[in-house]
Amino acid sequence: MDRSRRFFGCALALALVAWQPLAGAQPRRRPARPQPAAEPVQDDATQRAREAYDRGRTQFAAQQYREALAAFQAAYDAKPHPTVLISIAECQERLEDFRAAVATLERYLADSPEARDRQQVQERIAAHRTRPAKINVTSEPAGAAIGVDGSASGQVTPATIEIAPGAHTISLTLEGYENATQEITVEFAERRDLPLTLQTPVPEEPELPPEPAPVEEARTGGETAPVWVAAGVAGVGLVAGAVLGFLALSDRSDFDDKPTVETADRGERFALFADIAFGVGIAAAVTTAVLYFTRSESAESSEGEDETELEALRLRLTPLAARNGAGVQAHLRF
Repeated sequence: MDRSRRFFGCALALALVAWQPLAGAQPRRRPARPQPAAEPVQDDATQRAREAYDRGRTQFAAQQYREALAAFQAAYDAKPHPTVLISIAECQERLEDFRAAVATLERYLADSPEARDRQQVQERIAAHRTRPAKINVTSEPAGAAIGVDGSASGQVTPATIEIAPGAHTISLTLEGYENATQEITVEFAERRDLPLTLQTPVPEEPELPPEPAPVEEARTGGETAPVWVAAGVAGVGLVAGAVLGFLALSDRSDFDDKPTVETADRGERFALFADIAFGVGIAAAVTTAVLYFTRSESAESSEGEDETELEALRLRLTPLAARNGAGVQAHLRF
């Protein structure tokens, strides 16, 4: 009985010794790997900015610059980011809104003081600031020649001219109208309308020529009108009398060679008219002499008398004719 207990005890001790190394030899369990954390869900503003920016890139590639500009602006408004400002400026440049592009690029430099492309952006801004302004010049009426700072531009209204930034004088010239000028100061890449109205010139009142100084009529040598008129009548009368007398003598010679009633009557008529003409001429000559001496005496006696007194002289000649002769009766009224 004791022997059996000792055997069982030995067997139990050996079993315990054998279990110890087997328990230490079992592999240890590895800890479970941590699962990657889920990406944070984007907020609504970021999502809207991303969608608007992607839409703007597509429209920009399709050269739809106005639509792309609106999309990029919407992206920036939803989630402001300096990179979006560069895209906005590129759209503004394509639309030739260079003043807006400069403002956008300057905002980009302010928001990104450490930007790697800072120098390139500054060069773009400097280039835009040298761009000329575009002025749309119109006039009423149209067709006026446009001048800039005193020099002809070679264009007529309506026209769009380009001028450098700064102060300038715009002038318009059109025949029949007064010149129009306008002083303006423009910024770089500015666009402006400049309507001008041309005025018709005010007619100047014609300057009346100065009244000629009264010419004092010479009171010597028969230089007044009455004297000259009387002398003219005397000359005409004497010349007519001579011609008619010659014709009367010619008819008388024909009558002596070949007497006819017709020749006799014609000769008598010529003789009658010759007598009348001689009478008028003699009377006019007498009147001329009277006027001449009367006017000379008047000039010596009263040099300051009114000329109307001499013009009051009236000469009236009345021809007298009879069957056997003719004459003239002269009436001179003072």
